[in-house]
Amino acid sequence: HEETEKLLGAIGRELHAKQLKNCLEAISDPESRPSRIMVFIQSEAPPLKIDWLKWMASQGSEVTVVAQRHATDGRLFRQTEPLEEALGVESQAIGDANRLVKNLFASQDFGGAGGNAKIVATADALSECEWALRSCLEERHSTAIYVRDLDGYAPMLEAAGKRLGVSLQIQRRVSLCQNAFVRMTLGVLNACAGNDVRKFEPLFRSSYLGLTATDRNRIAGYLSEARRQRAGQWDELERLMAQDGETSQWLVDVLAWRKDAVASQADLSGWLQRLRDLVDKLPWHRAMAKPTAYDSQRDVRAFSVMQSRLVTEAHLDRVSEPRTLGLSGFVARCEALWEAADVSIPAGEGIPVVRSASAITGADRVFVLGMLEGVFPRRRSEDPVLNDSERAALSRAFPDRQPLRLSLDLAAEERDEFYRICAAAKELVTFSYPVIGDDRDNIPAFYLELIRQALGEKVVKEQDLSQASLAPAVSACRSEEDRLLSWALEAPREDPERPEIESEENRELLKRDRSEPFKPQELRDAVECAFKYQAHHRLGIRGHKRISNWSRLRRLPQDAMLASARSPEEARDRLRQALDSTLDRLFGELSEWELRVLQRGGERLIGEWVEREFEARKMWPKEGDELQNVAFGTEGLRDMMPGHVPIEGAVAGKSRLQGGGTVLRMYESRVPEDDDMTDAEKLYYGLLFLAGHQSGTETALELEGLNGRRSMLVLNRIGLPELPSNRHKKLRVVDLSGSDDPARSKEIFFETTKALLKLAVSRAESGDIEPIPGDYCDWCDYGELCRNSKNFPDEDSPFGEDIL
Repeated sequence: HEETEKLLGAIGRELHAKQLKNCLEAISDPESRPSRIMVFIQSEAPPLKIDWLKWMASQGSEVTVVAQRHATDGRLFRQTEPLEEALGVESQAIGDANRLVKNLFASQDFGGAGGNAKIVATADALSECEWALRSCLEERHSTAIYVRDLDGYAPMLEAAGKRLGVSLQIQRRVSLCQNAFVRMTLGVLNACAGNDVRKFEPLFRSSYLGLTATDRNRIAGYLSEARRQRAGQWDELERLMAQDGETSQWLVDVLAWRKDAVASQADLSGWLQRLRDLVDKLPWHRAMAKPTAYDSQRDVRAFSVMQSRLVTEAHLDRVSEPRTLGLSGFVARCEALWEAADVSIPAGEGIPVVRSASAITGADRVFVLGMLEGVFPRRRSEDPVLNDSERAALSRAFPDRQPLRLSLDLAAEERDEFYRICAAAKELVTFSYPVIGDDRDNIPAFYLELIRQALGEKVVKEQDLSQASLAPAVSACRSEEDRLLSWALEAPREDPERPEIESEENRELLKRDRSEPFKPQELRDAVECAFKYQAHHRLGIRGHKRISNWSRLRRLPQDAMLASARSPEEARDRLRQALDSTLDRLFGELSEWELRVLQRGGERLIGEWVEREFEARKMWPKEGDELQNVAFGTEGLRDMMPGHVPIEGAVAGKSRLQGGGTVLRMYESRVPEDDDMTDAEKLYYGLLFLAGHQSGTETALELEGLNGRRSMLVLNRIGLPELPSNRHKKLRVVDLSGSDDPARSKEIFFETTKALLKLAVSRAESGDIEPIPGDYCDWCDYGELCRNSKNFPDEDSPFGEDIL
């Protein structure tokens, strides 16, 4: 304590307790002494403050202390009785109370008039907020909203207020780092202090910069290109950005600031000035001067808090342990200080929303939201560091000091607060609670039962609003947004329109000419879903980049020509070289942790691939050397399918089995384990069988997958050597024959392939984009675009059948 006072004194500050102690040792000036003082006490007053009140009275001031009490005999406000004894005066009861306030927490029914209460159950918290604001719109009296969990309810109340056109007055503080300006500034600092220029890339998506997609992609390309220079990446980025033009001038300025900062050492005061210089170079800082662009005062307040925390810390450093920091150390201090700080949000004008009953003044009707067990009242829990018995022992050891609060004291304060809120409304207090929480059913607070006991079951009005009560009837709506919502809910249900091309000109752009060669993967996607085919292959929309980077490992055995390796050691060396080459190409695109994940995953796959490769050679032996990366149209592989449909691409390898038969090797993301395949898989593998078909010999497909399995697909076993399976080694032969007659079996399979090929080409040539939901929707990247997938359906109501 003494060290704290000494430290604060060194920076020109002092504790409030010391100020009070100084008063007790002084004599007040009669000319500046207040003649009358009124003090309101809501919680326990510590002995030092009581001594100060006595001192003020001894100096000639008339001191009036206003404390709270229960209207009848309820044992509430336990601080009032010891306060009366400590001051040495007898208290005087003032004011009257209604029936609710007299009987709540009382030992008996004291009667009384007034004190109306209402209890409302809503579907969820958002419905509760909207109901409360609608009720405020309907009231002609002054209203207020009380929320114990203001942090959780405030965003929902603000969202509901904007939708319904209701202005709210909410006084609250939030974490400083919730402010976008603070996060952006921290992002720039971290990028400058890091060793990867790509840390700037996440900042480009912010609306503060106002970059177009073209600008973002161009600058991101510069970052990747500079990253490939490794140790020289910062110099390379400066060179590239200097040639880019005015749109990137801010980044040129930031890089110049960084170049000077990384070579500097300074105390916090020196770094604070550098921070101001940096912020002056940022484009979103210049936008703060444009109030029409956004809430500029919000960021001005945030920047003031950022600076004030650094100023205070700089003062403490100066008087305690002066030290200098580099750029990384300064950024670390900023993060620690700003994450622990908070900032006020302007209260605004409108219906007051409060978290303390003392903040409600003159409201005729009060709405109390979130009446749930554990929320109001909060559950009693002992401190995990000092439990109640230890706290009581410490309080007995120091009787001249304020006793430490126990968990029972906190529970008593909850009762006091509930009593205050019941007394705050002049006419009506309405309690509400959501029936359903995020992941469970809620339990109404026991205090609601006390309300029923105090007023009587028949007096308390109760209402249960179902989930279907999203808006009042059209004739009763006070808000235009509610009227539109209610009108839409009462109107006949309309099924969503299927995606379609409105203009023939656009449809022509999607159509695929049959004379252009298809890749087997394109035809497979066209059978699976026309929308997926058009989005991926015609429009070039790509899915999640990290997932696609992982799928690049699928090509490692093909790039390393695994089939031609003479020994497991040689195979591992080739695969590791291919992995290193792939990661080197991705070095400028991925972060270090992503590269490490791919490195570990690649090493695991290499071990599995090598083991299965050489086990498969024993089980399915081949003659001679295998041809690698054989393109369609060469080495006996067809490039023309039935119906004069050309295909292009290549297989990873082609060889002959000992005993007869041709084998085509492919590396896939997943391979089938049995003959239960989708139409898309039947077409894809059927095209490979047709490509390798040769009169007088059978063809098999040897497929290696990222799912840790290798399968040998055959149309029938006649004409092929014995091909065993080994489930333990994850090597399996999949027989696709659908008949005991080998000729008929192949005929059936290829008839299916031809029919599916015709369907795929038809969809491609017509420009069809109709979504076809299926199991593949689980890993499709385009569900949010088509809005017809299993995971993003528009056909089913999210609210259930009760409103249909």
